Amino acid sequence: MTGRTITSAAATAIAGAVVPCMLLVEMHFDSGTVYVTNAGRSFTWSGHTWLGVGGLGSVDVIEEGANMQARGIRLSLSGVDSDNLFTALAEHYQGRACKIWLAFVDAAGAVIADPLLLFSGRIDQMAIELGPLSTVTLSAESRLMDLERARIRRYSHEDQQLDYPGDLGLEYVAKDLAEK
Repeated sequence: MTGRTITSAAATAIAGAVVPCMLLVEMHFDSGTVYVTNAGRSFTWSGHTWLGVGGLGSVDVIEEGANMQARGIRLSLSGVDSDNLFTALAEHYQGRACKIWLAFVDAAGAVIADPLLLFSGRIDQMAIELGPLSTVTLSAESRLMDLERARIRRYSHEDQQLDYPGDLGLEYVAKDLAEK
């Protein structure tokens, strides 16, 4: 991602000998939005409480490049209990928003304003490994993946109704083509 800007407080934190930081992960589901962090305790930022999952959660390397290429990531959460596992199985997740921020933490343990947005995309797949300590792994893809998908649209009354219900501008197109 080009053109990132950081606050002066974040720049000061980065310049220090030790740079305490954490990842903030936001995932949208039908039942609500989930806010987690890889920190060992929960944090509050942007009006939300981010649940600290510590070493139970992991995020694969977030890659960037100079070219316009769609890249994906994988997020894992281990030690999921059976109640939450059944909730995960029932959730509609595909195509839902997923964002990841890098947040710097000050000496008092508070999030320094304006974490950097590292990834913004959509959840694609969810894999569940059953066992005594079940693991849920989500794959998310960059929004650039949409550029690679075929867009199949027609100049038909039915297609027009998808975007503009009640519009009758293409009502007789199929009939006119059949007569020719």
